Parts: sequence; C-alpha cells; structure tokens
Amino acid sequence: MSAVALEAESLVVGYRRRGRKLPVLPALDLAVRTGEFVCLLGPNGAGKSTLLRTLATVQRPLGGVLRIGGAEVSTLRQVEIGRRIGLVQTERLDVGALTAYAVVSLGRYPHIGWGGHLGPADHAAVRRALDNVGAAHLAHRDIGELSDGERQRINIARALAQEPAILILDEPTAFLDIGSRVELMGLLRRLARESGLAVVASTHDLDLALRSADTVWLMSLGRLQAGAPEDLVFGGEFEAAFGSERIAFRTDERTFRLRTGSGRPAIVRGDGLSAILAGAVLEREGWAMVAEPSAGTLVVTAGPANGEWRAEMGGTVARGTTYAELATLARGLPEHTSSTV
Repeated sequence: MSAVALEAESLVVGYRRRGRKLPVLPALDLAVRTGEFVCLLGPNGAGKSTLLRTLATVQRPLGGVLRIGGAEVSTLRQVEIGRRIGLVQTERLDVGALTAYAVVSLGRYPHIGWGGHLGPADHAAVRRALDNVGAAHLAHRDIGELSDGERQRINIARALAQEPAILILDEPTAFLDIGSRVELMGLLRRLARESGLAVVASTHDLDLALRSADTVWLMSLGRLQAGAPEDLVFGGEFEAAFGSERIAFRTDERTFRLRTGSGRPAIVRGDGLSAILAGAVLEREGWAMVAEPSAGTLVVTAGPANGEWRAEMGGTVARGTTYAELATLARGLPEHTSSTV
C-alpha cells in the first residue's frame, strides 16, 4: 500500500473573527496517499477553498492536527513546507512580462531562496516540470501571450518545480474551455500515477471528476463525505448534495439532468447511438422514459441511421429524418387533450 502523504486528524477549518472561532465543517479525519488523485466537490459556499487553503497551510486550522509525510506541520519551517506542498490557486497570476520558463523557475524558491541563482539541478527541475505538463515548447514564450489553458499548464509546472510530494489545486479548470478541461483532468491523473504525487483538486466539473478521481471528497450541508466516486453515487450522496425540484442526478449516467415538463410517458425502441439520442431529445422536451408502454405513451422507434425515427401514439404514426423534427413533434403534442400524433 502506498504511503500517506497528507493526513488530517480532527482538523477543524474555518475563520477567526474578533477572537471567535467560526468553523465551516466539523472535525475532519482525512488522508491522501502518494499516487492518489482526489477531487473535492460541493456547492458554492460549502467551504472548499477554505479546506484547501488549510491543507496547503496558507490558512491556520481552528483545531486538530495536520501532518505532511508523517511530520506535524507545526514542527516544520515554511521553507520545508514549500518543498513538500505545491499550490495552484484559482486567481490568475499577474507576473508581468516574463517568459514561461522564468515563471516556472519561481517554483524553485524553497530550494534557493528568493535572491538565489539557479544551478544545474534547478534548471533540470524546471525543464522536468515543463516536460511533465507537456509545455516544453512554451518555455520561451511570453506568459502574457499564452492561452488560458497554456497558462494553467505553466502554473502547474511552477508548482511541480518545487518538487513537492503533494499538489493542491483550487478549481484549476475554472477559466478553461471544455477540451482544455478534459486534458487538464487527464494530466492531473497522470501526474498522480506516473510521478507518485498526492493530488487534491477542487472542481465544479462533476462529470470529469467522477470519471477521473480515485477518491471524491463531497462537501454539502455542513459535512464532508469521502469515498470512491461509485460508492458515493450508489449511496445517493450526489442527489442529496445537488438535487432539487428542477435538477435530478442520473445514477446510470453519473450526471445531472434538468427536470422538464410534466413527465408524460415515452419509450424509445432501437439500439445504439440513435436510440440514446432520441431518448435525450424526449427527456429534454419533458417526457419521462418508461420501460413498458401504456395508454397515452409516446412510442419512438429509432432507425439504424442517426436522426431517423418513427413515432406512434394513439394509433397515429409520424416519421422524420432528424432529431430536430423529433423535438418539434415532442414539444408540440398537447399534454391533456388529444393522444394522437
């Protein structure tokens, strides 16, 4: 079994106001092992950033013990913590007109100090960090010329240049497009696996987190649930945390769907992508998928070619060749009067 990189025992996170302690969560017992990728999920305001800042030692805990590699944080000097924990925060860094290589070099400060000079080992660490995030080709580009996705890779490389055992990231996908988000989550998982890092990242990308993380920390309603993504899905924790009158969590798809319309019954017959997409159209238009048809059920048969369909309801049949036509049909059927297509 891999070693424990970061451990919290009865850790209380929160704020101090006018001499009072204001906890965000009850005492936490958490552990992250080397090679493990943890995703922290939860609604806005649940305290995710507060927890991450506390784990990264940027914010003092209200109580309990925090250990890094078995050593209590209170016994470590700040420079020692800097060599063990790399932090990537949500805010975009304004570092002026520096090259990407120079920005990554800033990560060497725990090893050389702010006024030191890079030696051969330091340059090797910088190049290795750039390679690890697939950004070696960006080394001599001005940081201000890079895209958001490229800048985020450089920010992660800067943290990796510290040669930490733990990498903590606060919403690293916040400013990225969909493709860049997928790539970044894959990168974090690869860093955990191949570099033996303990990686903890908060995110609002639920779908990517459920498909990428080894462990999920789910914060909601003043508590934190930890476990494998599938265990939390099976236990109904995501529905409890995010579900509402308008939003439902689909356990089979591991994602959320809007609750639309009155939920009139519909059934889709067919196989493969055509049937899946036809069902998605009907659900979006407010129809509820059922296993067996009954009176008033809209029955759609998806054809072998994408977009082709046949719909039957009340003995009347309609056909179409696109999903847009199916959506128009499903949207136009009256809810409480005729049962014909």
